Amino acid sequence: MRKVRVMWLDSGEPHSPRMEGVEFEVVWGRWSEADSYHPGPEETRAVEQVTAAGGVDLVVIGNNMGAGQKFAKVVAEPLRSRAIVVWNSEPREGDKRPYEALGLSHFGARHELGRLIVEMVREMP
Repeated sequence: MRKVRVMWLDSGEPHSPRMEGVEFEVVWGRWSEADSYHPGPEETRAVEQVTAAGGVDLVVIGNNMGAGQKFAKVVAEPLRSRAIVVWNSEPREGDKRPYEALGLSHFGARHELGRLIVEMVREMP
């Protein structure tokens, strides 16, 4: 069983999606509607500091009407390849572009989160 430390930046309480062979632990997060839909300088600064310090294996970012881009911009560069951006439904190509420009490449719908995390964990050293 592999333990995965997740920074959770999405609206709604973090939950453990069903993931075979992976134990999911939230080590830091912002999940109230105010934080997720309107991240301010305090929240974005904290994301920048926590991701730069290490101790996080991957990041879940809710698009939340585009507000997730503020969080994505401050995720430490090395961790961006292990960030998953989620929407309520399958994202359109145009929705992904701002995140791709920041170096993120994992996207999907919230109901796919368990599968997305397992796939990412398999890619991790």
